[in-house]
Amino acid sequence: MTRLLAWIAAALAAVVVATGAYSAFRYRPDASGVARAVHRVHAVAGWALGVVLVLGLAAVIWERRPDRRHGLPAFAVIAVLAVLLVVEVRIGRRIAWDQLALSAVTTGTGIRGVVLHDVAVKYVIVGGREVGWGEFRRHVWLHLLVLPTLIAGGAGFVVWWVRRQGAGHPSGE
Repeated sequence: MTRLLAWIAAALAAVVVATGAYSAFRYRPDASGVARAVHRVHAVAGWALGVVLVLGLAAVIWERRPDRRHGLPAFAVIAVLAVLLVVEVRIGRRIAWDQLALSAVTTGTGIRGVVLHDVAVKYVIVGGREVGWGEFRRHVWLHLLVLPTLIAGGAGFVVWWVRRQGAGHPSGE
């Protein structure tokens, strides 16, 4: 069961990374067709990955730890991971901008993505709310780098903890 969940998580992670990379550089609020589908697939795959990750890690502990109290630190990490995954999704919604307030008038509609480099932006409008440029950039880097790194590290810790404790024996022997 845990191997199946691991393969599903790996496939979902690949989808999330691929669609996220596409959206990071090609996102547009007025997107339609493929771009809009990619954005929706990213959101759904992200939620699914979170659920599979939490259930899979809990199943690993449950299957391999006959003495459940030794698995409490790993279960605590899973609870923290679940919270981080919810925060990750909420921040992902905050970086899907509606409009940009540029510091200079520009012609054309060539501005795309959430990693807005070489664009002089004063503020961003997200969901009808004005967000400062600094706050927007913090949300982007939290969503793209910081939280995924913490989540991957926490998942790695759970797997390491279970292996360190030993497969099937509380003392690790």
